Amino acid sequence: MPAFRPRTLLLGLVLLASSLSEGSAGTWLSIAVTDGFATREAIGAVAYGTFVASMTVVRFLGTGLVDRLGRVTVVRASGVSAFVGLAVFALAPSLATAWIGIVLWGVGAALVNPVTIAAASDEPLHAAARVSVVTSFSTIAMLTAPPVLGALVDGLGARHALGLITLATVLSMSLAGQLRPRAPGAPSSDGLAR
Repeated sequence: MPAFRPRTLLLGLVLLASSLSEGSAGTWLSIAVTDGFATREAIGAVAYGTFVASMTVVRFLGTGLVDRLGRVTVVRASGVSAFVGLAVFALAPSLATAWIGIVLWGVGAALVNPVTIAAASDEPLHAAARVSVVTSFSTIAMLTAPPVLGALVDGLGARHALGLITLATVLSMSLAGQLRPRAPGAPSSDGLAR
């Protein structure tokens, strides 16, 4: 089936990793700030607002960045930003330093989802089926991440548990080559006509 070709499944893994990063911030970032730095809940809410604001700004700039740099470069740069941001946030000695990590994490989380979905829809004939398969990976991440991270939070603490998402960003960066635009009807990486 065209929707289940290897490239489509690899794009799904890229989207899974990205959705894990973005979705975990929505569920755990405020709690991690509040518990990790013994601060008020309002500060945790502002921290999440900072993450969302960072993502929003980069998404507004996204089309120009992708046009200028290309999908693969943008996704790899996004992965580096998310990796560094998550690591800084997880290991920061102070809230001020963690805030830098939150901004970098938000910047890194901004473009991978839309760029990956665009890559899944390269060939109009099978675009709907492929986008459905790829976005299923996002749904899996959104449903499984909160309870899995919740189990890790008990042993590691929220900040350090979120730091483990750096592994997902490495996966996303390593598969970024799959996002190269493909001409309609061109052979895919598995040698089959797309």
